[in-house]
Amino acid sequence: LPDLTINNSSISSVPQIVTSESDSFYVKTIVTNIGKAFVDTFALNITRTFPDGTTENYTDFVYGCYYKDTVLTKIPVNYLKGSGINNFCVKVDAYDSIPELSETNNYACTNITIRSNDLFPIYPYEYAIFPNNTVTLKASTGYPFVGTQTYIFEIDTTDLFNSAEKKSGNVVQSGGVIEWQPPLILTDSTVYFWRVSPVPQGSQPYTWKESSFIYINGKTGWSQAHFFQYKKDGFQSIDYNRPNRTFDFVTAPKQLRVHDIGSANNDVEYNEIGYFIGALNAHTSCGPGYAVLAVVIDPTTLIPWKSTEHGDLGHINNPCSTHGGPNNYFVFPADTSHLESLANFINLVPNGFYFLAYTFRSGNFNSWPESAKAAFDNLGTNNIRNLSDDVPNGNNIPYVFFAKKGDL
Repeated sequence: LPDLTINNSSISSVPQIVTSESDSFYVKTIVTNIGKAFVDTFALNITRTFPDGTTENYTDFVYGCYYKDTVLTKIPVNYLKGSGINNFCVKVDAYDSIPELSETNNYACTNITIRSNDLFPIYPYEYAIFPNNTVTLKASTGYPFVGTQTYIFEIDTTDLFNSAEKKSGNVVQSGGVIEWQPPLILTDSTVYFWRVSPVPQGSQPYTWKESSFIYINGKTGWSQAHFFQYKKDGFQSIDYNRPNRTFDFVTAPKQLRVHDIGSANNDVEYNEIGYFIGALNAHTSCGPGYAVLAVVIDPTTLIPWKSTEHGDLGHINNPCSTHGGPNNYFVFPADTSHLESLANFINLVPNGFYFLAYTFRSGNFNSWPESAKAAFDNLGTNNIRNLSDDVPNGNNIPYVFFAKKGDL
């Protein structure tokens, strides 16, 4: 049998020093096969954990491995949250499609630091209530050991930085905490916007980083008192209408699209199975086994439930052992026991929520218990009892079902 193996030293970056001045870099993974050579395709999955704790997944497909191969996976730097220590965990044969002597040596992690030449506002804290009528603004370089360069500070009562109140100044310093005291007496109960940037060379643009605070004499705390202070907030089903300074309900529809493949038999096809809601997408399953994937979509936000946030409902991706998670779908293997769990799962979905189900490789319809068929009947399906393994290739027919629960 083959035996793919990697360890922490197998993972590195190209180039060796990654900075935020580039838009992307490569994660280099050296995969060694210490078993039998093979030509079948397998998946290599990379889970990236950003400095803020959020994650992102990237998948490459490798066409066989005789002894040793180098896989280069292109990774975006991500200017908004990529600077700092990023953790990269790599799993080879991510979908367990290659029988191996051992599965315990397929996973390894390493840290890659993305150096930033940017300057970040740190004090006063964003949205702070500041008690004094004079202020020393403080910012920190993204990379503490950067050499001497010129930085610019600006402060104003508008985030357009074009009013008569605007003040600006330059500071020449090496890396660390950069300070500047504007020649300004603050006005009580007024919001101030301030921003910082390295002074660019030649025609390069400024890389502004902005913050804001309000001065209230003798008070401390937190406040968003100006409409422009809400622009960084995350909104669900609400439109931040800056020209009118209003918050409006979003009325634009989102498209749901599902792509299913019957008899999928390799990692490339596995990865093509999935669904899309606007820009959100979810692919593949948890391992190569026959399964029914269930998706519950909140009718207000149109955001699907995550597989790790609702307890043990009989699904196998809580989280998935092959590629972590959470996932935007719940995986129920197509056997009697798990399909009974799927029936219970459907019964727990609140009325008014959207429900999507689709098969992964095969629905294995002859194994469906009465409880699963009845649960789908109650949602409004009219053909679940007509699907059978007894027709030619019947168990490999792709099946997709979508409904709003309670709308019969």
